[in-house]
Amino acid sequence: MPKQYAVIGGAPVIKYAVDTFAALKSISAVQIITHPDDDKLFSDCAVMTSTKISPPVHGGATRQASVLAGLEAVAALSPDLVLIHDAARPFVSSQTIENVIAALARAPGAIAAVPLADTLKRAHPDGTIASTIDRAGLWRAQTPQGFHYSAILQAHRAATAAGRQDFTDDAALAEWAGIKVALVEDSAAREALARNQGDAALGAEISRVGVGCIAKSALHGQMPEQPS
Repeated sequence: MPKQYAVIGGAPVIKYAVDTFAALKSISAVQIITHPDDDKLFSDCAVMTSTKISPPVHGGATRQASVLAGLEAVAALSPDLVLIHDAARPFVSSQTIENVIAALARAPGAIAAVPLADTLKRAHPDGTIASTIDRAGLWRAQTPQGFHYSAILQAHRAATAAGRQDFTDDAALAEWAGIKVALVEDSAAREALARNQGDAALGAEISRVGVGCIAKSALHGQMPEQPS
């Protein structure tokens, strides 16, 4: 079973993130993206508990195709901002979401991220340590990842036209498209908890579920997750 449908604390993983986004006044709409094979799993989750939540749309054969499907699905709403979130990251805080939205007043892109605290090692082919990497200035990308809607939609369309389906997250795609992305510090403790509960990072080849949220004015949004 994909991680986002696993039950934790009596509720499916996906429900926690969806409920957190839908409860915020700064979020005007929530669009969920699912894998076509997961319709029954999704319907059993009973996450359609708010008028803000739109029926899910099916993702594509890659992560990027799935995100683009979600972005196209909300085009009729003419959003100013969109936040893209991994459905398998259930413990995102309202404050993190609001901080990402606020950062979009200063930059066309903004992502939750954690300053790297681990010691990094580069390995030789035989598995022995080759060197220690300076972690100064290094951050671990998280979600939500927020953008001015028109900019990230155009970037995704351009990447598809260029045959690029290899970006590991939407911030990487935005960088490729020349979109400036701000880093918004998030909690490492919350990230560790998500990992302990079987969190799946962006970058798998076939999208299973994502959440895309639209923020009000120049501030709103949420979207997909990938299988491991």
